[in-house]
Amino acid sequence: LVLNSPKQRKRAMILLHPYNIFMLALSASSASITTVDASNTFTPVATKREQHLASDKVSCNIVRRTADGRADEFSCATDDHITFQLKGDVEALIDRSINRRSGPRIAVPSSIVGDDGTTINVDCDNISPCISIYPSEAAAVSPTRLTGEKKALIIRIVDSKNAAPEASAEELYQYFFKKNERYPSAAEVFTGCSNNQFTIVPATWSTTGDDVKNGVITMTIPSDVTCVVPWDFEDEVRSKLANYEIEYTYLMMVSPLSADWTLGRDRCPPSSSSDEWSGYATGDFETHYNGRKSKLEDRHSIIVHEIGHNLGLGHSGWDYDRDEIDEDSERYDDVTCTMGASSYLDETKRRCFNAAKTYYLGWFSEHAKDIAPKLEDFRGTLVSVNDVVQKKHSPGQLVTVRIVSKQSRTADLFMMYNLMEGVNDSDYYEDTFDKKVVIVSQDETYDQSWIRAALLEGETYEKTNWDGTMETLRIEVCSITQGDPDTVSVSVSLGGVKGAGCKDTSQPTSQPVGQPTNQPEDMCTALTENRPCKQAKCAWIKKKCVACATIPKRGKCKKKKCRWNKKRKCFPRK
Repeated sequence: LVLNSPKQRKRAMILLHPYNIFMLALSASSASITTVDASNTFTPVATKREQHLASDKVSCNIVRRTADGRADEFSCATDDHITFQLKGDVEALIDRSINRRSGPRIAVPSSIVGDDGTTINVDCDNISPCISIYPSEAAAVSPTRLTGEKKALIIRIVDSKNAAPEASAEELYQYFFKKNERYPSAAEVFTGCSNNQFTIVPATWSTTGDDVKNGVITMTIPSDVTCVVPWDFEDEVRSKLANYEIEYTYLMMVSPLSADWTLGRDRCPPSSSSDEWSGYATGDFETHYNGRKSKLEDRHSIIVHEIGHNLGLGHSGWDYDRDEIDEDSERYDDVTCTMGASSYLDETKRRCFNAAKTYYLGWFSEHAKDIAPKLEDFRGTLVSVNDVVQKKHSPGQLVTVRIVSKQSRTADLFMMYNLMEGVNDSDYYEDTFDKKVVIVSQDETYDQSWIRAALLEGETYEKTNWDGTMETLRIEVCSITQGDPDTVSVSVSLGGVKGAGCKDTSQPTSQPVGQPTNQPEDMCTALTENRPCKQAKCAWIKKKCVACATIPKRGKCKKKKCRWNKKRKCFPRK
């Protein structure tokens, strides 16, 4: 698939992956791969399901399945790994204060299970009084999940017709844990982005303590999975796995190529791999992968993204077309954060998290600060994630600042200095976000975040009627000093009160950042080299520098990183 513009690439990325694949597996020696034979005795899934239906009640835990580009779906898993698909308004059953991915445990009469024996409709008139709900104990993501050594297991699934993932066990091991000549592994990215606090280690046999070889098991199941969606055969895998004493936290299932990775969109087999998803997340510790190598081998950011869901993170968006509307199609467009759409990163490139996600993960908690603009103004110094990891920072310097809103209808704001180097060495949209203070908004830990501004020295972001005060919140970048490390002086103030701002806030402010500006054509055409042309926010086309306003077509306007507005005109980027 040839994609001709950054926007097309992002749209295709959204199509290509509900890349929710949070399982990862481990680094170990390169010895042979452990194989589990299908002949091992286990209770068939169909038999277990019949046993549940024959009883008076079915008890199970609600699980949220996150598939990017699609609405979340819900299932209910029993203790012996039998899954029922939930239909109707499941959100109404889930207390919003509990874990956002895993709901409560419920018990329902077996008589209300659908005729197919696999679905429960929570909207039926006679069901609600019959559902017993037992609240989840997980009110939030436990800090222990965010730190320490985590054991992980990859199951490479082979079906009864010997259909298997295209990626070999050794290749899966490299994608997740072993750095190869082309790309860093997901484990390596996490080590850097977590400030060396989150580590992935191999799953082990609990009976002997020996490493499962490279953390990969090739498991044969007795079903033909041709054009079968993965969640329809995952129970068979769990059922077999229950017979093996293996210690692990994260479980990842990699499907045969013959499985339906259009996820039930009646396109199996697909006309091209672009019709397929790359993965999805289920619950807190389980993910599922498309076994096609092209979905995984150069996209470790997918893996980190899915693990991010397990760690309690939602998606990251950006108002790409600058129309001041947070559109559903833009909810993965934050290119500064791995919780946005997964991008094909060049060679050794990698990407960490935006300010909100970094704050909630807590890996830089010693360099985080909460401020309440209603109570006080703020002046402080930011440094990058990489400079803290490299221990180049000084006491008192910050990675993230959270601007706290006391009203539920106003999202908190978070800011950090986005330096694209070292552990965050991404060059995607470098001109737009590198060496800038990036501000995002987010309500709660697991919620969607949105980029609100990317500021250079001297620029200001303003939010009117902050927190219902009828006052204007101002975030200003006072200075950016290049060095080792770079240091960024920022201020936050509310209303016209003098305080920690860079200048007297009682003075009239300049035009808000981000308004369309004129760009004289002769200024652009006078430039004869690519780099000065781009620095002037002009467009470099056929070895000539031209003003964005001269570009008549939307696609070329966006391709050249200009902005296309609602009046169908091309403007220079912010």
